[in-house]
Amino acid sequence: MAVEMLLTLLLEIYRPRVRGKIARPLYESRVVGLLAQPESLLTTAAQTLDYQFGFKVSETWFFQLLEKNIAILILVQLAVLFLSTSVVFVDPGEQVVLEHFGKPRAQPLNSGAHWKWPWPVDMAYRYRTDEIQTFEVGFTPDAQSRSETTILWSVAHAKEVNFLVGNRQLATVQNGSAATNEFSKTPPVSLISVSIPVQFQITNVMDWAYKNAGQSNLLEDLAARDVVRFLAGADFLDVMSHTRLEAAQELQRQIQADANARGLGVKILFVGLEDIHPPVAVASDFENVVGAQQQMIAETNNAVADAIRTNTMAGATAFAATNAAEANRIQLETLAWARAALFTNQIPAFEAAPSVYEQRAYFQMFADATKNARKYILLTTNNYDVFQFDLEDKIAPDLLNVNVPNE
Repeated sequence: MAVEMLLTLLLEIYRPRVRGKIARPLYESRVVGLLAQPESLLTTAAQTLDYQFGFKVSETWFFQLLEKNIAILILVQLAVLFLSTSVVFVDPGEQVVLEHFGKPRAQPLNSGAHWKWPWPVDMAYRYRTDEIQTFEVGFTPDAQSRSETTILWSVAHAKEVNFLVGNRQLATVQNGSAATNEFSKTPPVSLISVSIPVQFQITNVMDWAYKNAGQSNLLEDLAARDVVRFLAGADFLDVMSHTRLEAAQELQRQIQADANARGLGVKILFVGLEDIHPPVAVASDFENVVGAQQQMIAETNNAVADAIRTNTMAGATAFAATNAAEANRIQLETLAWARAALFTNQIPAFEAAPSVYEQRAYFQMFADATKNARKYILLTTNNYDVFQFDLEDKIAPDLLNVNVPNE
């Protein structure tokens, strides 16, 4: 009634003033009138129906019966509504935990229709046991970044959370330099921004519902603690590159162990390391450092390749020269042995027929000496003939018989 009076007062203050319209008293309460005369609501409804249909609906037997038994009908409706709470329908993929006067039953209800005591004797609480649920550790990508296929490190795409991660390379540089002892005692760390989706499934709904309060928040806190602990003992470049899969498996194992220790009744299905990158403020500098390191590795590999190529060529040249010298030596020795064997074999032939050997050697030498000279064979008899020789070279007939095209 106080709220109604306050609203009536505000409407009365700000309502338009129309001349001749009777003002409504502020103390007149419609709520009190409805409670004192509930049939007035039906009377108003009857007048509206009469006006809409054009005949006296309020004078029909059904409307009069409804007006007389309105209280009974409302009670019946409330009774039906109360009894409907004694049936619970469990959807596929769900489990329902029933509490009888606040005490949970031993076994949850699976999918299907089940009877129970009406409310508030039995209370039903639904849990999605077959659904794979997901939460994020680190920063949660927004809808726009999830739809993008390419995300740059140097562009902020979500509210990032930075984690401390170890840096073995920086430790090697510090230990190898002339750093002070106080500076060397400080463990080298870096900042890293990650987004780690964790997917889990409820396997024991009773443990999930009753062994811990705020189950979802507790699981997220356990996962965040394990991520902080793991990254603090990991290496920055290893997590950024080749040990990402092993790191995700180790995080999954640690989160599952902590969940089992707390009795959450869940199974960790997947832990992924996504969007791993340095903070946006230093992303460009990090890219420059990585680019310089890659350039150094490329130049080192080129130098090693050049050294291998040069040494291989030098070795091949030396091997070829050695083999050529060895082949020349073998050839000279073989020729010497062949000449010696030829001279040794000629001695028995000379001793057997010296004149024949001399003539044969003469003709063989004459043939070798005149093999490039032009030879003329003269078949003569006892006649005295005079022979004339034209020793000039003849021009080939092909050079003289040239076909000249007609103009």
